[in-house]
Formats: sequence, C-alpha cells, structure tokens
Amino acid sequence: MNRSTGTTTWATPTCPTMRAARSIRSRSISMATTARPRTPGPTSFCSYFRDDPKEIFNNVKRLRGRFDAYWGVFEIVAFLSLFVVAGILNWRFMVYFLPFYYFGHCLSYLNGYYLHYGGNPDLPLAWGVSSYHRLYNWLWFNNGYHAEHHYRPRVHWTQMKQLHEELAEKQRAAKVRVIKPPHALGFLDKDLPDRKSAKDVRSAGKPVAD
Repeated sequence: MNRSTGTTTWATPTCPTMRAARSIRSRSISMATTARPRTPGPTSFCSYFRDDPKEIFNNVKRLRGRFDAYWGVFEIVAFLSLFVVAGILNWRFMVYFLPFYYFGHCLSYLNGYYLHYGGNPDLPLAWGVSSYHRLYNWLWFNNGYHAEHHYRPRVHWTQMKQLHEELAEKQRAAKVRVIKPPHALGFLDKDLPDRKSAKDVRSAGKPVAD
C-alpha cells in the first residue's frame, strides 16, 4: 500500500519517496532542535536543495534494505523523466508549474519548521511540537499530535488523541511544547520562543521514564 501510494504521488506529480525522505530529514535536523536553530526563511526556501542524495540513499538502504533504496532511485529517475517529457511537450506549462511546485515545497518546510521549533532533541517525549487545534486535526488526520507521533511513530493516526491522554502527565513533566494555531501558522503563536530559548530548551526538563 505504501509503495503504491508513493508511486501515485510522483506520477501526479508531487514528490517521490526519496524526496519525501529528504524532506523529513531536513525538517528533523535543521529546524529548531539543533544547537543553533535556523530561522524560518532559510529553512523554508533552502531546504529543498539541502542534503546529500548519496547519504539519503545509504540511510534508506541501511534502515529499509536494498530494494527500498533502489526503488527510491527508480522513483526519482521516473519523476525527473516525467518533468523532462512535460517540458518537451509544453515548456510554457512547465514555466508556469515549476514556481508553484517549488513554493508548495517551501510551505511544506515552513509547516515542518513549526512541527519542531522549541522541541527538545535530547528528550524523545518532547522531540516534536503539538497543536490540538480541532479543525486542523480533523482536516489533517491528527497531524497536530506531533510530539505523540515522534514518541510512538507506529500508533495509527486515529489513536493519537487516546495516546495523548495516556501520556498527558509525562508530557507535562517533560515540558512538551504545545502551540495553539495549526503548525503552518505557528508564527502566530503568542508564546513563540525566541531562538535563544529554543536553543536552551534541552536544559528544561529531565528525561521521563517510559
């Protein structure tokens, strides 16, 4: 099912599996959970071009096996070929389409930035930043329960609210960051920490026993 979904997404076209892996890695490493958090601008506009595809390939190969790694290469080749063919058939459309494609990714990275900004990279329970905005979670399959997702990534999205209730005490003790608006509008949060506060968050709170 996951592979067929991935194949469908690059064929639409949007992004192949390896591009998605790059997105996830960029968001997780380069956002606000580093020693020197980047600002939203460079993260949003530069992350598409960040990271080493060879390194990503080796990581997928190590974690998921040779088949998935080479399948990712196939998706990228097919994805780029589709763009080349589309450009040959109608270059004017591609000139129109590419900016929207790129800025769509930028919005995705902006969303990813606030999924992690203010998280604690030294405490698994507090890696992510959650938003419990009802409409947001209803429309985006409980994507707002991001701290919970990082802590228990195998839990199905329909069970995130229940997981949150189970972890509520531990999350409070770990000072898990919660914002009121959806992540894409995280810059509107009234309690948004400055970069120094985000950098020092790792010192706020002690590991909580599982």
